[in-house]
Amino acid sequence: MSKPINRPVCLKILTRYLLLVCLLPATGVHAGLTPARGMLLVASQSMQDETFGNTVILILNHDEQGTFGLMINRRSNLSASEIMPEVVWNGNAPQVYLGGPVALHSVRILIRSDEALPVGTQITDQVWIIDSAPGLAQYARDLAGHLHSKVYLGYAGWYAGQLEAEILRGDWHIWPGNAASVFSDKPEDLWHEIQQQLRQIWAGVMANLPAMHQK
Repeated sequence: MSKPINRPVCLKILTRYLLLVCLLPATGVHAGLTPARGMLLVASQSMQDETFGNTVILILNHDEQGTFGLMINRRSNLSASEIMPEVVWNGNAPQVYLGGPVALHSVRILIRSDEALPVGTQITDQVWIIDSAPGLAQYARDLAGHLHSKVYLGYAGWYAGQLEAEILRGDWHIWPGNAASVFSDKPEDLWHEIQQQLRQIWAGVMANLPAMHQK
């Protein structure tokens, strides 16, 4: 025979769960289920996918047709001059990153600039993207020696509703995006750094639960 439900215990568990949900916006983590351009997708520690495990992805676009972005922490051993020998770079050619598993022949460049660029599209504060061959050639010729930039091969993409389902499943965290993260000097450490911040945030939430429960 099954044991009767302990209603006070169930109510206490439910109350704590609701408190967690209510506290999330105050933690600074954008934990809603609506990704947006300029935000980061951070693979959860439970992510099993070999392609996306331990990745951080900058969202370039999110609308009713789907989502696409660039993995920003998978550095290659190539420079832009090796994959685009026809492009003349003003200064040293940028480092190349694996932007994602889709369309590996495609090339995009992210640029850090405080001011508007004559070519490209702004993704978030100080982060710009160029995804056309003429625009990239213009940037390489006129601006490359003066601004920080990174080149990406391929991209990551989701059809409509797919990313939301993966977030609900617990595969991704949504994290505020900024130029410091995108242009980190140690991109291989970025995933671990954000995971550490997530653990600290959740520790703070859990520490506040008893006090919130007593109010």
